[in-house]
Amino acid sequence: MKVLGIDIGTTSVCAVILHGATGEVLETVSINNDAAIAGGKSWEALQDAEKIWQRAEQLIDKLVGRHPDIGAIGLTGQMHGIVYIDANGQSVSPLFTWQDGRGDKLVPSVKLKEIISVQTELLQDDLNRQSGQLTYAALLSLLSGYKLATGFGAVTHFYNIHNNLVPENAVKICTIHDYIGMRLTKRKSPLMHISDAASLGLFQHGIFDGEALRKCQIDPDIFPEVASDFAVIGRKDDIPVIVAIGDNQASFIGSVRDMSSSIVINIGTSGQISMLADDLVDDFSAMELRPLLALHDAGQELVISVGAALCGGKAYALLEKLFRSVIDMSGTTHQQGFDQDTSLFPVMNKLAEEALEKYTDDSDKLVVSTRFRGTRQDPHIRGSISGIGMHNFDAQHMIIGVLEGMVDELYEFYSPDTSHKHLVGSGNALRRNPVLQKIAAKRFGLPLLIPMHTEEAAYGAALAALTGAGFCDSLEQAQSLIRYQGG
Repeated sequence: MKVLGIDIGTTSVCAVILHGATGEVLETVSINNDAAIAGGKSWEALQDAEKIWQRAEQLIDKLVGRHPDIGAIGLTGQMHGIVYIDANGQSVSPLFTWQDGRGDKLVPSVKLKEIISVQTELLQDDLNRQSGQLTYAALLSLLSGYKLATGFGAVTHFYNIHNNLVPENAVKICTIHDYIGMRLTKRKSPLMHISDAASLGLFQHGIFDGEALRKCQIDPDIFPEVASDFAVIGRKDDIPVIVAIGDNQASFIGSVRDMSSSIVINIGTSGQISMLADDLVDDFSAMELRPLLALHDAGQELVISVGAALCGGKAYALLEKLFRSVIDMSGTTHQQGFDQDTSLFPVMNKLAEEALEKYTDDSDKLVVSTRFRGTRQDPHIRGSISGIGMHNFDAQHMIIGVLEGMVDELYEFYSPDTSHKHLVGSGNALRRNPVLQKIAAKRFGLPLLIPMHTEEAAYGAALAALTGAGFCDSLEQAQSLIRYQGG
């Protein structure tokens, strides 16, 4: 028996065929997600939901045709973003992705006074302390009492409400992978897993907070029904389709054999650190609590604590872009055999490897903050380089500084815990860079394990499908199939 896992990512759509008994990946297919829509505003990040559905449908049909013994389909994808759905289960808007920046726009003073006027005097005092300048994300956080940032579905919807951008025939919002599940099973209304529901915001203890939503002048009915386990949402050609889960949780599920003793760092386009948590993270922590799964027999909910670095592997890509611009500026591009398609990453990685052996004195290193896109808490923070001296202002020190900065940004979320025995690494930026792996293992002081499979989120969706369809008795049993490189 086989299961199919699908990951609807920001830049690609990936699928894995998993052997249900051994955990072996029998086939992996990845196609470009070329559904981006050029918005009229620089801060918009939109994708064509129907084009994504067509790409996903073609991929799924092709794989089901090649593997007729598929026993279940699992789904995951980019969290936080939303699509508006009509009463027939059809999209009536583009996908507003997690990268959309409308939540960081300042609320016009006239509109701000109008919104605030229906609130308490205490809220007005809070506003006065912030000099009357609030973004839509900050205002919704203030009104609701929840920590929110731009890109969260509730923030995007809040902005759209107050700027007359909600489609007239919209009855529900959901994630793009929820929408793919709806179209696969011909559902007219989305069923959203708790892992995705929390990413929209104003969600707690398994439900969207209706009281908080109404307080913010948001109709709670536009938010979907929520599932706390890996429920079957319907069938495609008699194959059960499992409720879609958030890609961060799917990547965590698909990376760790033992959830309680492992930390996961994922460095791809962005970066995350994830670990199993209790419900004790305070309101001032930079970590986010994200639901993973409800354990009905135990009467509890599994939660992961997540720290997000918005830049992640993009920081290394920016450095490569800088080096490329220097080569172009020198006018020697073609003489040296470089062209626009030549990647400098192999050269950078070689220089980094040499630097690890050459530079043993930390006192002369460059200290690089890779917060080039800000943070969830403060989008206006920018990166920096410090410690520049006469002998370290060169390419090798810059490369090592950026790699260490990428790891340090994740490590700052972490409080060392003796229960953690392993650091599990995922994401292409980490997988493809042995130096980055060594830096991460040294910084965390733990052995680094790399899963043998490369598409952790799609693999995690497949394990959820194994569990939800009843082929495994528990998620832990499904995760026992995970194998790591070198053993």
